[in-house]
Amino acid sequence: MGTNGYETRTTLLLEAKEMLYQNWHGEREMEMRSAQAGNREPRHIAPPDIKDILALAEKMNEFVSRKQ
Repeated sequence: MGTNGYETRTTLLLEAKEMLYQNWHGEREMEMRSAQAGNREPRHIAPPDIKDILALAEKMNEFVSRKQ
């Protein structure tokens, strides 16, 4: 049994969120290490927002929906 459109969109949103937050955590970790090595305060790195998540989910959906 296949998934319906709602399930697909939900899955894509969750995957996009997870991907962006993994990247954000990695960037924060790198910044913390860099700041510590440079003896400075770390710069703020904003977490992904809903616009970022939706944009990535839409790109993923375009790829999944492509016929070729």
